[in-house]
Amino acid sequence: MSGYSKTPLSKKIGFKPDYIWAAVNAFKDLEKLLAPLPEGIRKSEDLTGLDLLLWCCNDLSELEKSLPILMKSINTSGMIWVLWYKKASRKQRDVNEDVIRNTALGLGLVDVKVCAVNKDWSGLKLVYRLENR
Repeated sequence: MSGYSKTPLSKKIGFKPDYIWAAVNAFKDLEKLLAPLPEGIRKSEDLTGLDLLLWCCNDLSELEKSLPILMKSINTSGMIWVLWYKKASRKQRDVNEDVIRNTALGLGLVDVKVCAVNKDWSGLKLVYRLENR
């Protein structure tokens, strides 16, 4: 369980059976927080053809440089979850929900959901605009 919800993180994130997923810059216990995953889920080291990408990003220059590249990793019906440190975590960062949203919109992605990942991290779900799918 994570955040304030009793819903398992893997369900909040949107994992479905047989998804191919990857994580970039994942924090130490991320995979443990995701357990249990649905049947047939496969983690990939290859960042192509993904249904779901989890990316921990707390640096604005990294966001601006890497999001255009990482968005090509997902299927047009896939999703990218950009995770960032919550303000309450008191960790150094220059990325927040608004910065992620504004960067994504300029690239043809839209945000459709936000969630608490744990006490330190939040996530914003990005998908391709309908007309780009």
